[in-house]
This record gives sequence, structure tokens and C-alpha cells, in this order.
Amino acid sequence: MRIEQFIKEFEEQYNYKIVYVTQYGSKLYGTDNPNSDTDYKGIFIPSRESVLLKKDIEHYNFNFNNNNTRNSKDDIDLQLFSIYKWFTLL
Repeated sequence: MRIEQFIKEFEEQYNYKIVYVTQYGSKLYGTDNPNSDTDYKGIFIPSRESVLLKKDIEHYNFNFNNNNTRNSKDDIDLQLFSIYKWFTLL
């Protein structure tokens, strides 16, 4: 699955809007090697309904590797923060 496809599915499933995604980790810092996975971090805005009902999530992690093995060059890790959590982290 590509990152763009996952973002679309996440937005549809949770009714949240992802407003920012950037590459992170070894590929960003230039310390990657041929076997490095790809890491992303992003920010989303929860739906009004989920905030009002206090059902919104602060943080979401997703790893495209479902094998419980060490990540390889084909794997992607995605870490998303709600905009509220992101401001707290600042």
C-alpha cells in the first residue's frame, strides 16, 4: 500500500483531515542505508463530532509491516498526531 492510499483510507475511516505529512527518520537525516524503511510523521484535524463527543484520538501509529519482523526497505512507518496533541508537543 502506498502512503497516499493509506492517508485517504484513514481520512475516510475516521472522518479526520490530514493536513501535513513529512518524511522523517534516517532518510530525512541522510543516515539511511539500502535496507532502511521509510518513516513519516503528520498532523490531522479530528472531526467536530468526535471532539464534541470526546471520541477523538490524540495519536495514531501505523506500520505497514504486519509480519512482526524487523522493518525492511519496503516497509513504511506512519505516526500521526492530532493538531491538539501537536501543539502540546511544541
